[in-house]
Amino acid sequence: SILSSDDEPCNGSEDISSMVANGSCISVKSYTTNATSRWTTNHSYSQYLQCYYDEHLSIVQLISLFCGHLFGWKEPWIVQSPHKVLRNLKMYQKTFHYPSQSLSADDSRLENRRFMQSHNRNNILSDSILVSTKHSGYWLGNIVSGEWYELGLETPHLENLHSAMWRGSMSVDLFPRSSRLYFAGGLVMGMPISTIAELDLDSMRLGPVGEMPIPRAYPSMVFFPDSLVLLGGTNCWKEVYGVVEQYDFLKQKWNRLQKLHYPRYGSAAVSIQENYIFVTGGCDRFYPVMNAEIYDRKTQKWNILPSMLKPVQKCHALKFKDEIFAVGAMDNTVQVFNIYEKKWRLTASLNNAQNCSKGVKLCTIDYKLVAMNRDDISKYEIYDEGSNRWYLTDIRNHPISKLYPKPFMHCRNIFDWFHLGRRYY
Repeated sequence: SILSSDDEPCNGSEDISSMVANGSCISVKSYTTNATSRWTTNHSYSQYLQCYYDEHLSIVQLISLFCGHLFGWKEPWIVQSPHKVLRNLKMYQKTFHYPSQSLSADDSRLENRRFMQSHNRNNILSDSILVSTKHSGYWLGNIVSGEWYELGLETPHLENLHSAMWRGSMSVDLFPRSSRLYFAGGLVMGMPISTIAELDLDSMRLGPVGEMPIPRAYPSMVFFPDSLVLLGGTNCWKEVYGVVEQYDFLKQKWNRLQKLHYPRYGSAAVSIQENYIFVTGGCDRFYPVMNAEIYDRKTQKWNILPSMLKPVQKCHALKFKDEIFAVGAMDNTVQVFNIYEKKWRLTASLNNAQNCSKGVKLCTIDYKLVAMNRDDISKYEIYDEGSNRWYLTDIRNHPISKLYPKPFMHCRNIFDWFHLGRRYY
């Protein structure tokens, strides 16, 4: 709330709008004096700052809303009409080539990079991340500028879904170049579930997609332009699955693909050039799985690739240029697979991953490879290709965020984070 010229409190955005419309004058001096006298006597300085922030929250939200419209809330990728998307998907199912992926290689083509940099100039959502928290809902932020925006809780709010996310047994990921977050499988009350749900970040509405044919926990999830693919998983008793199932978004039905050569759960899967699936890491019933595998959608077959150099728990992988980087939990090791040479190599070790029980994730921010713990976003590491080193840095804070940290900052109440960027299939 803020005080008018008569020092009377007025609450809520509706009162602010009416004051702006009526041209009322705000007495800042009387307001600050009043607030100070109320809070400096009986409360600590940190409590006073929190109260001061709460008193100004309506003004901060109003300014943030204005700045959002001023600079533009737009997707950091090229948005196409629904008619064109449908036409492209039908063409893709015939040729396995998605026509609008011409800008997917903007990390290596100079003209494409310049185009995307121009497209995202002054864009608040450029290279932003989505953070899912235990108590504060979803937040959207830019780790470069330090600006954060609260999206709130989803509707409906399902405790079982959050329980599976907190355990890490559910596969959760953003569909590439979209604002749709998908949830698949998981362990609830000791039993694997078959639920697949979709969260629309624009409306924060959570809805069902379909039921997996086989209930399972710890599956891997990957996307093609027209479908969602689930790999492996376990029933957490005695079965570890090598089954691979594909959900067609257009036909809304499941297809069974060829099984993995090595059943596994907790693995990492990456799609390559809209046609291939690369899977690595994970465990069978007793031991880590070392061999990687690649699936060719045209031939519909899996091929075995060389073994990793070191076992990886809670593996996460990302394609960066012509290589795939793989990281895990409680380990600073980074392994790199060259797609064309089909060889593994070790690269420089991380600095801050040995204490992360939930594992490390990779993404690209401003065309640089970034590693950050799943449950702690106060720090992140940037990979420098020239010196082959990872540099650890604190996350940047906008001046307001530094004075009033968001509820999830500097704590472990984070389920996971996801890159809302130009990631391609």
